[in-house]
Amino acid sequence: MWDIKNYYKDDGEPIKCIFCDCEQFTTVIKDKMGYIVMEYELHCANCDDIASYWATGYHDPVYMKYAHNHIDKLNSLLIEPNII
Repeated sequence: MWDIKNYYKDDGEPIKCIFCDCEQFTTVIKDKMGYIVMEYELHCANCDDIASYWATGYHDPVYMKYAHNHIDKLNSLLIEPNII
């Protein structure tokens, strides 16, 4: 059975991609002021899907915001077969 704890740590840091199970991520800086990073995303190194987002004073792991491109995947993994 699929479990979110296999994909994200309790603090929201991704462990592996929910789409391809890759455990490598790349940091994509979205905004900075001088040398200070103000906003970044963690992308899967294999499929380039967004795994997490962080901005100064704000952290939003994908599993918390359920971005529209993740809903179908999450739903398909959470549906259990009928037990008779």
